[in-house]
Amino acid sequence: MVRNIVISETDLLADLTERTRKSLPPDWTISLDPARDPRQPDILLELSGPDGRKGFIAIECKRRLDPKDVYTVFRNHLAHSADPLMVLAPFLSQTARDRLIEAGVSFADGTGNLRLVLSNPAVFLSQQGAVKDPTREKRPLHSLKGPAASDVVRAFCEWRPPYGVRELAQTAGIPPASVSRVAELLYRDDLIERDDRGRILTVDWERLLQRWVEDCKVLVANDHRSYFEPRGMSALIGKLRNSKIAYSVTGSLAASKIAPIAEPRLAMIYTEEPTRLAETLGLRANETNPNVILICPKSKSALQRTQEIDGITYATPCQVAADLFNGPGRSPQEADAIIAWMRNHEDVWRKST
Repeated sequence: MVRNIVISETDLLADLTERTRKSLPPDWTISLDPARDPRQPDILLELSGPDGRKGFIAIECKRRLDPKDVYTVFRNHLAHSADPLMVLAPFLSQTARDRLIEAGVSFADGTGNLRLVLSNPAVFLSQQGAVKDPTREKRPLHSLKGPAASDVVRAFCEWRPPYGVRELAQTAGIPPASVSRVAELLYRDDLIERDDRGRILTVDWERLLQRWVEDCKVLVANDHRSYFEPRGMSALIGKLRNSKIAYSVTGSLAASKIAPIAEPRLAMIYTEEPTRLAETLGLRANETNPNVILICPKSKSALQRTQEIDGITYATPCQVAADLFNGPGRSPQEADAIIAWMRNHEDVWRKST
């Protein structure tokens, strides 16, 4: 049930009941009953199996549920009820749904997303609804697309908190307003923790990277050109050592220097001068079977805080991992290897403000 208007609680409950009824065999019965305790949510969903056993789920209706509020809702429910909990809302984001699953809470929303788990009688229902909010609620920031957001994400990942918004902005050379807007989005999505003064206390950098690449895929967000180096990666590396044009190697070639799992077959290189760099390296244009992709970054951070290894300039592990998440072939496995390395070497790649 996808609508472009605000969905009432009555409509949500009616839709939940109907979807549950259609998903179960015809010899099951479903009803909505008042809560047994005034401190509980207003409604109980009752399910009766063909053998007469009854199960109850307490329904907590929310106009909106941000991921950061999931555990608060769950803890408040546990304090007053032993019945399993279901959260019902007009729309629940993927991150909110993930948090609810982690907490063992059932959920449903007005776009068709449904997960209902009951142990006695045993019931498991799962349905996929909308990925994005169809009401298109206006927020200060709702996506991590764009170069400004990318610069801030890199800063949040690469500098170890605690720090204030202005402190991080000054350290990373980013406008404070950009840091503040992204911080608000990340706080709603439960990716950072803040104190009462707004200082950032913790950053879940791993989940933040995954959230970032959902919105910002490297070859979609940036202009790029495809080339072929007939002599392979070793020849390319030798030529890069002599390059006077600024660049930063990312992708599989960079992964092979941080957490190698196989010989790289594709080089991805950031540069603000792709045509000149291609000419300097003697690359041949090739759109059908490239082994080199030159990327002209829209985000200034792609060419910042680089590292030099054996005379070659590489992007930071944070950038490399993000660029590999949605890459071709074994790129996702290489991203996993980079993330594992990053977990064990935070003191190497994260900085203090």
